[in-house]
Amino acid sequence: MEKNASIAVVEDEDYVRELISLSLTGLSSDIQSFASASQAWEHIRSNDADIVISDVNMPGMSGFSLLRKIKEEFANKRCILISADPSNEGHARKLGADAFLAKPFRMKELLRIVHSFV
Repeated sequence: MEKNASIAVVEDEDYVRELISLSLTGLSSDIQSFASASQAWEHIRSNDADIVISDVNMPGMSGFSLLRKIKEEFANKRCILISADPSNEGHARKLGADAFLAKPFRMKELLRIVHSFV
């Protein structure tokens, strides 16, 4: 992937979404953030997003559903799922997640994973 990969951050908690987005600014100048998976999906379908970082548990469409849609239509997009429930990792991997982080996670770990994809 190119050095300035496009990143979509999907998280319903404003503070967490902003923290992740701000932390990623050193890796990319193209970061879009979304409060819901359905908003993110609409963006991803019509715009470029090389990496998607999504929470699992959100109102409406879940991160699992978003991951499934992305991998069905855009198999080459990298997807990182995050969840407060570590037991979600197995299902995330089965659906095609490229990485999984259990909350609370160290931002350093997320940055390491994203950097490995860029």
